[in-house]
Amino acid sequence: MSKTAATKTLAVLAASLLLPTLLAWAPLAQAGPVTISQMRNFSASGATTATLAMNEFDGSLGVLTSVALSFDAESSQLNVLTFPCSSTNPERCFFRIGSDSGISLNTFVRGDILLNGSDTDSDINTCRADPGQTVTCSSSVSSRITGGDLSTDANTLALFTDDTGPLDTFDLVFAARSRNTSFFGVARVTYTYEERTAVPEPGTLAGVALGLMALTATARRRGGSRRQG
Repeated sequence: MSKTAATKTLAVLAASLLLPTLLAWAPLAQAGPVTISQMRNFSASGATTATLAMNEFDGSLGVLTSVALSFDAESSQLNVLTFPCSSTNPERCFFRIGSDSGISLNTFVRGDILLNGSDTDSDINTCRADPGQTVTCSSSVSSRITGGDLSTDANTLALFTDDTGPLDTFDLVFAARSRNTSFFGVARVTYTYEERTAVPEPGTLAGVALGLMALTATARRRGGSRRQG
C-alpha cells in the first residue's frame, strides 16, 4: 500500500472513531439564555398579612445571569350599614359611613434588589333617611400597588442562587391597613441563566489520543511490511 493510501485509511479510521464521540458531546452544548419563572398568587380577607415564599434559583441548572422580581396587589374595603330614622325631624335623619383601605409590601432588600410599595385611600358617604323610614348606607374604596426590580450584579445573583437542595426560599410580605380589608395579588420571580456546557472528560480525551496513536502505528507497520515484501 502506498503512503497516500495508508494516510487515507488512517483518516477514515480516525473519523469513525471521533465522530460518535463528537455526536455524543453535541447535544450537551446549549446556546443562548434560558428563562424560568415562578408566580405566586394570594388572597386574604380579615387578615393583616399575607406571606409569599418564592424559590431561589437552582444553581445546578447553570450560571444565573439575571433575576427579576415584580408584584401587583390590590386591597378593598366595603362597609354597609342599615339604620332607621325614628325622628320626625328630617335634619336628624343623616348618617355618615366611611371606609379606609390600604395595602403595603414590607420593604424587601437583597443585594441591589429593592422592592416596596404602599397605598391607602378613604371614603365617607353621607346617607339620608326619611322620617320613619329605614335606609341602607354603604361606602367602598380600593387601593393598588405595583412594582419590580431587576439585577445582573454578580454579588446579588449569588444571594439568589442555591447550589444545595432542597431549594431555599425568600419571603415577600404584604400587609393590609385594617382587619376588615380584603386584599389579593400576584408576585413573580424570573431567572435567566446559561446552561452548563459539557466539557470532555480527561479519560475520554486520553482514549481518543491512544486510539489515534495505535492506528498510526498500525498503518506504519503495514506500509513497512509491504515495502519489504
